[in-house]
Amino acid sequence: MPKKKVVICGGGIIGASTAHYLSVLDTSKTLDITVIERKSVACHSSGKAGGFLALDWHSSHTEVLAELSFRLHEELANTLNADIGYRRVHTYSVSSRPSRSSHGNVLKENDEFWVDGNIRKKETIGTQTTTAQVHPFILTNELMNSAMKNSVKLKIGEVIGINEDQNHKISHVRLSDGSRLETDVIVIAMGAWSFQAAGFFPLCKDAFNVTGSRAHSVVLEANVPPEAIFIHHIDENGKSHEPEIYPRPDGTVYVCGEADDATLPDDPSLIVPDPDASENLQHMAASLSSHLKDAKLLKAQACFLPGSPDGIPIIGKLPFYTEAYVGTGHSCWGILNGPATGKCLAQVILGKTSDVDLTYFSPKRFLDA
Repeated sequence: MPKKKVVICGGGIIGASTAHYLSVLDTSKTLDITVIERKSVACHSSGKAGGFLALDWHSSHTEVLAELSFRLHEELANTLNADIGYRRVHTYSVSSRPSRSSHGNVLKENDEFWVDGNIRKKETIGTQTTTAQVHPFILTNELMNSAMKNSVKLKIGEVIGINEDQNHKISHVRLSDGSRLETDVIVIAMGAWSFQAAGFFPLCKDAFNVTGSRAHSVVLEANVPPEAIFIHHIDENGKSHEPEIYPRPDGTVYVCGEADDATLPDDPSLIVPDPDASENLQHMAASLSSHLKDAKLLKAQACFLPGSPDGIPIIGKLPFYTEAYVGTGHSCWGILNGPATGKCLAQVILGKTSDVDLTYFSPKRFLDA
């Protein structure tokens, strides 16, 4: 009996997670799975994310997805046979003002907290029970490596459309080089570029009203304690900033923030960071901690976070079309919720009951409005 062909469009965290769990859960080996990625695995948002994981910071609508994914991250750290930068961390909220402020540093002399700028307030907002981290680029690539060891194929190319019959059964995925890839199942996991699939599925175009929000980050070379820091910082001009700092096990520190409303380019390779935003992040890091004052800048980058109209991820089967699925719109929680999204999509594709009821996340909600 011929294998059912599955094409996953997108090699970020959602696509790689879906491929991984399909390859693991398809114990009878009934599927022929191909992932299509435009450039390389995790080369865009998934590879430039911070990798912060929180168990219980979520709304009642998304908490079940987050709880499952939080557990899956630890499971993956133990089963992928690779160091994916996973560890549990303490997490703090910090308020800071310029040194000339009349408000003194609230840290006591014996407080060895490495964020030692002019701190007005420090409070614990996460413990090693509820917060953790992972290296997104490594995780996404290891998920894909795991899938490929289970016979999943990776094809570099740009998806530009689909072929379907009169019953809306997908037969082929069309690529920009003129080639076609035969398929029975298609999964759209293209992050902020999932909006392009509206042209593939005109009966469901409103399900792909995905937008991208540009966020900046810098990576510094420094060894500091494993504590995630969320900061409310007032700069010398009285302007408010909310950077986040994530030290990593590899001796680097990831600093993010400085979001803006830049236009999402059609080609992800055209993304460039705003030099001022990158410089601001580096300057804030230096002012917030003496340990980062002279830290070497390793990367200055930007990515676009995919958002849905209602702020809820879009996960599930597309109506009207036979065997067409989507996973996108996770905003800043894509890395956290990627494994659960991929596992649930894999379960549905295989005809199993998903660990999380995907009704609330269904793309159908935008078509019923």
